[in-house]
Amino acid sequence: DNGRYFLAKISFITSAPSSMVKALSMTDVTDKLIAPAQADRFVLDQQYGYLFYTVGGKLYQYDVNNQVTRLAKDYGSRKISMLKVNKITAFAVGSSTFNALLDRMEAPGYAIIVGSYDETDPDKSGTVDFLKAPGLMGDLETYYPAFTGLGKVVDVEYSELL
Repeated sequence: DNGRYFLAKISFITSAPSSMVKALSMTDVTDKLIAPAQADRFVLDQQYGYLFYTVGGKLYQYDVNNQVTRLAKDYGSRKISMLKVNKITAFAVGSSTFNALLDRMEAPGYAIIVGSYDETDPDKSGTVDFLKAPGLMGDLETYYPAFTGLGKVVDVEYSELL
C-alpha cells in the first residue's frame, strides 16, 4: 500500500453452514524487513511462526513476535528457485502418532525447504536443503545432507503414505 508492506494475521472460522475469514492483526513491516520490495518468496515456519523470505540468493528470517529480521542463509551466487514448507495432513503435528513417527515426520513437517541452483549450470546444479529453524532466532541447522545434482528445482512434494 503506497510503498508500505503489511503482515496480516488471519483466522479461518468454520461453523456450519458457512465459513469466514477474521482479521486478527495488521502490522506495518516496511521498516522491519530487509528489502521487502525485492522479496519474491515467503513461507511461515510451522513450528515457531517465523516468516522466511528470499531476496536474490539470500534467505531472511523475521521473528513476527519480536519484530526482528536477520539473514538466515546466504546462498551467494546461487539462485533460489523454490521456498516452501509442507503442511502435514495425515497426522496432527504434536499428536501421539506424529510423535511416534517423529524421526520420519519432523523434517517434512517442520523444515524450511529451499531449492537453489547455479545459473551457469541449471541442468545439474540443483540442490534442495531441508533447514531447521531453532527457537530464539538461532542459526539454521540442517535435518540431513542436501539433495544435490538435480536440475533447477521448482517444487518438491512429500508423500505421507506409510
